[in-house]
Amino acid sequence: MKYFDYHRLTKEERQDLCQRPKMDYSKIFAVVQPIVDAVREKGDCALLDYTQQFDGVRPDPMVINPQETTAEVDTQTKEAIDTAFANIYTFHQQ
Repeated sequence: MKYFDYHRLTKEERQDLCQRPKMDYSKIFAVVQPIVDAVREKGDCALLDYTQQFDGVRPDPMVINPQETTAEVDTQTKEAIDTAFANIYTFHQQ
């Protein structure tokens, strides 16, 4: 991670840091669109196939009741999930 001292930056450097990076979304969509299309067409079956392909697992069942599992989550992971949830929730409220 890079750190910058605001007071040592020129006006142009501060403006450059505030710019969002420009991305070529056409390359991203070329990869993502076939996945979206497959999920629309095949539903859960496509999700299972892609989970197998990308994560190397095939969940069975696909959805579980959290109250019926004995999985343990360490405190650091739980805090990270809670923070992510709060950030996403706040973002979408805005």
